[in-house]
Amino acid sequence: MDTNSVVRFVIKYSWHKDRKLIKDAIEKHILFKTCIILYKDKSEKEIVAVVRFNISQSGKVAHILDIIIAPEYRHKRVMKILLLKGLRMYPSVTHLVWERESKFPNRKQRYISVSRLLKRS
Repeated sequence: MDTNSVVRFVIKYSWHKDRKLIKDAIEKHILFKTCIILYKDKSEKEIVAVVRFNISQSGKVAHILDIIIAPEYRHKRVMKILLLKGLRMYPSVTHLVWERESKFPNRKQRYISVSRLLKRS
């Protein structure tokens, strides 16, 4: 995997623009296995989505830091694929929460159950 292509993808499709900060964050999350990079196919040439998350100490909650999906792939099926990939990595996760402080500081955190998300998609 080419970290630079992941950084280019994040810069192109998100509000993050600090290349060094993004690269450091992506490399750390890859190292700790808290990053999912979804490719269009097995050639790994075209990135469809990137997700960074942290897992709570209990292992039951995944805190979604970033979820960046290329515009042409923004539909429920991609979210379900990402969720299932994450659950394979961390099967004890029962709830998700999105970290929104930087974009929406006045919005309360909402814990959403994994089973509810799987039923909806």
